[in-house]
Amino acid sequence: MPTNKGVTCDLYIGESKATEHHIATDNETCTAWIVAEEGKNYSVKIDVSGTQASQHKIDFLADGVSLSRFNLLHSITWIKTITVERMADGRTVKCPLLFQNLSVVESDSKTIETREKVIGNIGTLQLSIWRVKLARGKLAFPDAKYELEATKAIKEKLLKGQAVSHCTDFGERTTEPPRKRVYHDATYIDPKDKPFATFIFKYASKALLQAQGYIPITPSPELIDEDLPDLTHQELMREVMRLREQNADIKREIKQEHDSQEPGNTKNKKPTYIDLTGDDD
Repeated sequence: MPTNKGVTCDLYIGESKATEHHIATDNETCTAWIVAEEGKNYSVKIDVSGTQASQHKIDFLADGVSLSRFNLLHSITWIKTITVERMADGRTVKCPLLFQNLSVVESDSKTIETREKVIGNIGTLQLSIWRVKLARGKLAFPDAKYELEATKAIKEKLLKGQAVSHCTDFGERTTEPPRKRVYHDATYIDPKDKPFATFIFKYASKALLQAQGYIPITPSPELIDEDLPDLTHQELMREVMRLREQNADIKREIKQEHDSQEPGNTKNKKPTYIDLTGDDD
């Protein structure tokens, strides 16, 4: 993702940086489209070193839900896991983030997705960055318990024509014991309703992004069939295999004939053959 107002935000799928397509910047907002891979973990790298501010607040949303909101006192940070649950006894459950195929159904059920903010933002990751001034930190245990919900199946008619294929899900759960954290009161330099910079990643399958025109469709190479019989691809492959086998037989016959010749017989000329494939045995 290009730098926007001194902030750079990159999405990684597994260990590799995702390829960004159709990048567009409009004032404070930078948008890009990426190919989602079902079952693959993803993470986000944020670099605020170019803002000329030393303290920032970050809000990360996936499919319309805020998954992580925190103060940033360093230049670079990663979002690799999020807290999905905080228990009454103070223990927390963390999970990595991953892409999952979206389940779309036709009928109602008890497990259907009803959150409008989720339905309207499926396939969208958003990071908002504010410049802030932080007061001295205080050590304290986290607030009362809470639990985040993963995206449920969505009724088809509720999508209202949205072209979506994937959603964000939570990976393997890891439970951590209670511990105090540092909390800061923040004074916003930028208006709360107008972040200093915003990055939006729209994600979907490669086929869907190609159909929407965000990824060019690479044409398949065509066979040059001049001077060739009107054969299908499978027939051509069979013909190539037949010629290779024929060539191998010729090589074996020549070798046998050569081995059977008596040494010193200068009347026997060295046989030649035509290699139809160019391959060496």
